[in-house]
Amino acid sequence: MTQRSRLTFIRNTDGRDGSGNIIGLYRCECGGTIIVSNRGVRRGGTKSCGCLQIESRISHNQSRSKTYKIWQSAKDRTLNPRNHAYRLYGGAGITFSLKWMDFEAFLADMGDCPPGLSLDRINNSSGYEPGNCRWATGQEQNRNRRNSYVWVIDGQTFESAGDAAAHFNVTAVAVGFWANGYTNYRTGKVYPPRDNCMKIARYQDMEASA
Repeated sequence: MTQRSRLTFIRNTDGRDGSGNIIGLYRCECGGTIIVSNRGVRRGGTKSCGCLQIESRISHNQSRSKTYKIWQSAKDRTLNPRNHAYRLYGGAGITFSLKWMDFEAFLADMGDCPPGLSLDRINNSSGYEPGNCRWATGQEQNRNRRNSYVWVIDGQTFESAGDAAAHFNVTAVAVGFWANGYTNYRTGKVYPPRDNCMKIARYQDMEASA
């Protein structure tokens, strides 16, 4: 199958190649840039900044693995403006490690993804990079999101409303009522939060910017 070009033209440079063809500056979908003959791009001789060659060295079995697909997905949503999730990642300042542009380097640092887990950034304000990523369960990731909260119920702190609900043998909805209060829309009566019950933003910088 013919590989499509990943290059987007930015501008011409002042240079020319040995045959007199104008050399242009291009941005690759992986986030890299390359200076190359415009003619070479038009004719399909150059289709990426070099990332295609790197990926072509990866074995067929690796490219079909769950770990590879996770790596490719994280790279794409941080570096490719055409990705539907780019605005939440690359467009929001989330970066992807230059070292990890090579899948084999990512695999050496992270190992294969264990069953039932997926890639999680420990500090959600930072990018996908060594030391800031782990394999985590969906529950662990939910607790680690930037919009996560801790729940203080009767003076005890819980990681989630579900944890508090299990402790007090009630529903998570009831815990929400205790911490936030609620309004009975049939009667119009407003019930305030219970004493010593509250929901607190996990990340203080979010509270400051709210």
